[in-house]
Amino acid sequence: EILIMNNELKRLVNDHADIVTITEAAYKSGMKPLRLSGAMKVAQGLTTIDEVLKVAPLMT
Repeated sequence: EILIMNNELKRLVNDHADIVTITEAAYKSGMKPLRLSGAMKVAQGLTTIDEVLKVAPLMT
């Protein structure tokens, strides 16, 4: 995952906002979860499910 820090995210971090608030703001600004991004690449034929699961394993 790559998170590009915009002014809103910087403010939240500086204000010590909780992780849920920061995560929601990150998603609203366009960040995609690693597994979702991987699934999109599988659908495009750019990688395999095995490769995605190596870097973003299912949570148990």
